[in-house]
Amino acid sequence: MKNKSTQEKVVLELLTNLDTWVSGDYLAKKFQVSRETIWKTINNLKVDCKFNPNFWTNFSA
Repeated sequence: MKNKSTQEKVVLELLTNLDTWVSGDYLAKKFQVSRETIWKTINNLKVDCKFNPNFWTNFSA
């Protein structure tokens, strides 16, 4: 099984928690990365979603 990137992990975590707030601190601890890495990941997701209409089809559980 392919290891998921931080971006994939963050997206899947957010999608599984649509009805609740998920903090950057929680994500950083869960995935053992810095909060800055989570911040950069979220900002990259914003850009990817804006410029790639097929972005969400790249993720699978």
